[in-house]
Amino acid sequence: MNAVMGRMQEFADQWEEGVYETKLVPLEDIKQVPIALFTATDDDVCPYDIATKEIPRIQSETTRIDVEGIGHEWFGSDANSDWFMQNLVEQLQVPEQATPSMYTQ
Repeated sequence: MNAVMGRMQEFADQWEEGVYETKLVPLEDIKQVPIALFTATDDDVCPYDIATKEIPRIQSETTRIDVEGIGHEWFGSDANSDWFMQNLVEQLQVPEQATPSMYTQ
């Protein structure tokens, strides 16, 4: 996500040279792997409104977990609380009805 550009794009490695727009990330191509996303409501790096607009582009099952009143920096410094870890572990559990062939091609 590039908050300055307001779009889900590849990393702009030539940003300092003035190349700001890069190829869009093809979220529509994610079709088989379940995705869980923690979305911070006060995030200024990956703004909540843009994240909630982009997430529906993902074609596989998605789970969005809102982190209320938190900014992007929380993920690097404090995303180890009991609440976070409980939600993370719940998302990492493989559903009982899942089979390996569901996630391979």
